[in-house]
Amino acid sequence: MLRRLKLLKRLQEVHLSPEAGLALIQRVETNSDSAADRDILIKVIRATQAAQQFVEASACAAFA
Repeated sequence: MLRRLKLLKRLQEVHLSPEAGLALIQRVETNSDSAADRDILIKVIRATQAAQQFVEASACAAFA
């Protein structure tokens, strides 16, 4: 349960609409991203990693 709460907290830190997400991707692809863009990317990557770890832990628990 604690892992799920941590995951939700990380996901809530990312405030990005679909349009803003596409614009961010364009800026990263063209190397015109800002410090704020990099902060958002860090949050997205951390949330993605946390979600992956949660899924892997859940799968392991299911087979145990």
